[in-house]
Amino acid sequence: MFVSNTKRYFGTQAKGKEGMLGASMLVDSFAVDSTKCLFVLDTNMRPLEEHDWEKLFDALAPHTKTLIRDAFERRVRSDHVLANLDVINPKRPRSRTSSVP
Repeated sequence: MFVSNTKRYFGTQAKGKEGMLGASMLVDSFAVDSTKCLFVLDTNMRPLEEHDWEKLFDALAPHTKTLIRDAFERRVRSDHVLANLDVINPKRPRSRTSSVP
């Protein structure tokens, strides 16, 4: 599954139809397939033929989504850099003396 998704993503990028960088695409394909594996473990069903993050995440069991959210929050709280990235933490308090916008 991972190999076919990676080939499809890289093939699309090579044709200029996708705006992602190679490294981002590789990480994305790992994450999508990991989410699909979690779905199989949750449901004992075939993985979804889906690549939409929101649909994949929504299809997971509630306890799995909670575990993912909790692990993410712990990681962000423990990492000063992640905690200050707007894309990760858009509601973070901004310091007037900070050089970070």
